[in-house]
Amino acid sequence: MIIYLYFVPDDVLTSKRKISNDTNVSRNAASKEICDVFITSVQDQFEYKDHLFASYFFISPNFPSYEKHFPRQFFDKTIEYYFIFDNNKLETKLKLIHKRTEFRDVSGAVNLLKFIINNNLQLVFSESYKLILIIATISMTLAEAERSFLTLKRIKTFLKNTMVEERLNAVAMLSIEKSMINKMSNFNNNKQ
Repeated sequence: MIIYLYFVPDDVLTSKRKISNDTNVSRNAASKEICDVFITSVQDQFEYKDHLFASYFFISPNFPSYEKHFPRQFFDKTIEYYFIFDNNKLETKLKLIHKRTEFRDVSGAVNLLKFIINNNLQLVFSESYKLILIIATISMTLAEAERSFLTLKRIKTFLKNTMVEERLNAVAMLSIEKSMINKMSNFNNNKQ
C-alpha cells in the first residue's frame, strides 16, 4: 500500500476557511432575517381576528343559550367588521336560526349553508345566508398557520442545502413574497 502525502500551502487553507466562514455568516444572517419576517407575519395574523367572531353564531350546541341571551358582543364585532349587512334583518334571522329546532340539528357553518340551499331558504334568510357564505369562503387562522408553517419548513430545508448566497436570498424572498409576485401580471417578462 502506497500513501501519497501532498503539501497544501497555508494560504490556500486559510482562504477556503474564510470563504466557508463568510458563507456561514451570510446564511446565518439570511436565516435570521427570514425568521424575523415569518414571526412578524404570524404575530400580525393572530392579532387580526375580528373576522372570526361571525363564526360563533353558527355553533349549534350554543343555539339554546343564544336563544335565551343573544350574543350581542359577537354581533357588534361582526357588524363592525362586515358593514354590508342590514343589521336589524341579520339580528332577526340569526335569532330565528337559534330558535328553530331544524337548525339545531345541523352542525357547522358549511352544513348550515347546505341546509339553507337544499331547502331553498336563501331569500328568507338572505342576510344570514350572505354571512354564512362569507364564513365558508374566508380562511380561518388555523389553516393559514398550517400553510405558514409549511412555508417555514420549505425555507428551513432550503437553508440546509448548500447554495450560493444570492440564490439563497432570492428564492427565500420569492417564497415569502409569493402573494405579491402572483399579483404582478407580467412578472416573468420583467428584466432587470
